[in-house]
Amino acid sequence: MRESVRRPGPGRLYVALVAVLTLATVIGLAALWPGDVNPKLGQGVIATGSERAEVERITEFRCSGAFTDRCRRVEVALKSGPDAGETTTLELGAGGVDPQLDVGDQVRVIKAAPSSPGMR
Repeated sequence: MRESVRRPGPGRLYVALVAVLTLATVIGLAALWPGDVNPKLGQGVIATGSERAEVERITEFRCSGAFTDRCRRVEVALKSGPDAGETTTLELGAGGVDPQLDVGDQVRVIKAAPSSPGMR
């Protein structure tokens, strides 16, 4: 009588391969885990120099932006900082991805240098 030698089929090889890859992934995660990280809010430019504001009015107008032909003029009331109580205007839409805003939204704003003479 002949004895047949049973060879592992492809299913067992795949299971073994998946087990080895899973083990390697777990070892890699454990070795490369960042450990105790304490993120500190307020270290970015926007967070440290920004002021609170509230959206008061939004008007749409036609513009010739690269991404859209509809722009928005957003009037915000400054709620903190040296100019608190004043209203300023932001123009959104011509530069690509802008936030979706509604009247009453609380936002953070930062004073930008004028882009050309005569602008405030």
